[in-house]
Amino acid sequence: MTIETLIGFDSAWTDKNPGAISMITHNQGNLVDFMPPRLVRFEEATEMVQRAASASDFTLIALDQPTLVPSFEGMRPVERVVGSVVNAIGGGVQPANRSRESMFGQGAPVWQFLDRVGARENPTAAREASHGLFLIEVFPALALASIIPTIWHRRRAARYNPRQRKTFVHADWELVTDGIASLAQQWGVEPIVTAANELGKLQSPTKSDQDKLDALICLTTAWTWRSRPREELMVIGDGISGYMVTPVSGDTRPVLVESALRRSVPVDSPWDEDGLRTINQLSTNLFKSSVAAAARRQPGPSALQNADQVSIHKICPECGKVFTGKGWGGIDAHWRAHHDDIMPYNLAWPIIKKGGRPSMQNCT
Repeated sequence: MTIETLIGFDSAWTDKNPGAISMITHNQGNLVDFMPPRLVRFEEATEMVQRAASASDFTLIALDQPTLVPSFEGMRPVERVVGSVVNAIGGGVQPANRSRESMFGQGAPVWQFLDRVGARENPTAAREASHGLFLIEVFPALALASIIPTIWHRRRAARYNPRQRKTFVHADWELVTDGIASLAQQWGVEPIVTAANELGKLQSPTKSDQDKLDALICLTTAWTWRSRPREELMVIGDGISGYMVTPVSGDTRPVLVESALRRSVPVDSPWDEDGLRTINQLSTNLFKSSVAAAARRQPGPSALQNADQVSIHKICPECGKVFTGKGWGGIDAHWRAHHDDIMPYNLAWPIIKKGGRPSMQNCT
């Protein structure tokens, strides 16, 4: 007898607002327990995971937050590959780097969560093992493009985030909840069917409801990783620069593979060792912000020496590059060279000009 618990955790990346968590426990497909999605912060999520793991032979957490973030600025290679699908449907990919201090800085809550939970990050072992505690990084927006074919075929991401009132589409909310329910129905996972249908009945869902739905998508991804055929799944990236585990379809797989080949990013490579998360615990004392780091890199005798001087110059909202002129001269070439995976420049420029961050605009 093997008691297995699968957990979907949409962390919200910081503790400013709660995320959501859901879990299912089964014994060789027979339901033992199910916890519908509920709002949590990192502390409560940690305690829930610890309790679940202590009562289970095998536990897998599917976390919607990067856990391997070695670089100080820009996007991880895996995010550029993922952008080939997410951007193609009009969505956005948030860059994970250490300059985003509340999310990935030295004191970010995700590191304490990972340290206290102590899960192994090894997708290969997480699929094959019968005992132990494992964690995989997942991304709901990417998963939806594959498990709900309508989203890819219409070339438009699901606008199901109620916080974005101008773009929220209730029909998309129903598309996602119905899609998750239908998939779980095919697999015979009735608790997920019920939870998705309950969320689908909401006439005026809130951002908290969307967090719960994302936790359910994470849980669904954990289920696919453990039970579905390998050709329906993909691991993008590696245990050093970062990775994601995702379902794929006949439509999305070739797009991701082509993008990964072009960028020399591994796809479905075997993991012989666990992810090197210790890279993320390197001290960030040398740089207090991406602005200060960028300022120190400016060449010439007039180089900026500290962040206090940067305010007179324009700064790239994604990587902190400081433009040394009086305006945005060079932003178009810089964006196309380094950030086009986030959003095409013609769409990004109006957002940048207004003081916004393009990567935050289309994320659900």
